[in-house]
Amino acid sequence: MDERLRKRAAVQAVFNRGERFSDRRLVLLVLAGETGRRRCAFAAGKKIGNAVQRNRARRRLREAYRRVRGEFLVGCDLVLLARPDVLGAPFGELLTGLRHVLQKAEEARHPGSQ
Repeated sequence: MDERLRKRAAVQAVFNRGERFSDRRLVLLVLAGETGRRRCAFAAGKKIGNAVQRNRARRRLREAYRRVRGEFLVGCDLVLLARPDVLGAPFGELLTGLRHVLQKAEEARHPGSQ
């Protein structure tokens, strides 16, 4: 079961201590959580553009994550950061990139299991 990562302190902990995996369109920060559940936050900085564009970038990330989350990184806190290319990319490429980043993070968390 997924939840939103809402508390500022929890998101800040992922930024400060989390492992970073990136793609041309997004950055994934992962930190092993204490709750045993997967929690996720979505962010887009001002380099993305105005508020309308940042909201659109977050919506695209949320939808892509919803489609590919599967059994990736259960028991972790995640933050997905949008990069400027997230807005212009076809949605299929965004899904592929997110899938790839999640697989890299899963392999780093469980080395040798494939």
